Amino acid sequence: MIAGDDFAKLLNEVDEPYKTMVELIAATGLRIGELLAVRWRALDLEVGTLAVRESMYAGKFQRPKTHKSRRTIPLGPHAITSLKAHRDRSMRKSADDLVFPNKSGEALRESKLLERVLQPAAERAGLGRVTWHQFRHIHSSLLNDLRVPVKIAQEQLGHASIQTTLNIYTHVVDASHRAAIEQVERQLFPTVPKSQKADTPSDALSVRKRAG
Repeated sequence: MIAGDDFAKLLNEVDEPYKTMVELIAATGLRIGELLAVRWRALDLEVGTLAVRESMYAGKFQRPKTHKSRRTIPLGPHAITSLKAHRDRSMRKSADDLVFPNKSGEALRESKLLERVLQPAAERAGLGRVTWHQFRHIHSSLLNDLRVPVKIAQEQLGHASIQTTLNIYTHVVDASHRAAIEQVERQLFPTVPKSQKADTPSDALSVRKRAG
């Protein structure tokens, strides 16, 4: 799994807007099809939320397959800042426009991004084969390492069954969900200014240690 220093090396080899895409998918655990289908109306960058309402598969838009996949997730401070900067650079930013379109305003293709952007960047960084799913795996692994309740992980990742995530956990509130995602960001982007809340001892673990 790409983590720690390897993740930082990869980011250094990826140009915008693809760098923001990699950061966002790792910070949120979105499926690549969900990321490619996000429109500006799905984002609330003032409140800090992203609503998953569509997915891209085989070049076609579709509704998420399950009720759990149709979800609204919190965005951490780093993701919000990156998306605001991306919006400022974007030519297409009306409500129905895709957040990450191709030059024609249409959806990017997962396979082409992997072949032309992600894998060449991984090779330049001295890494092995990289897939989009690995970034979702980074996110789920960090949730597990941080001992985030599995119910939160299920809601964040959009798993149909909690069994897919891990096991049965209890009721969770939105504040806990948001705190969990901010913890994940602090592991992914350790040099980014912290939010107003003080770090817990677990937050102090560096990504470098996790790389081993």
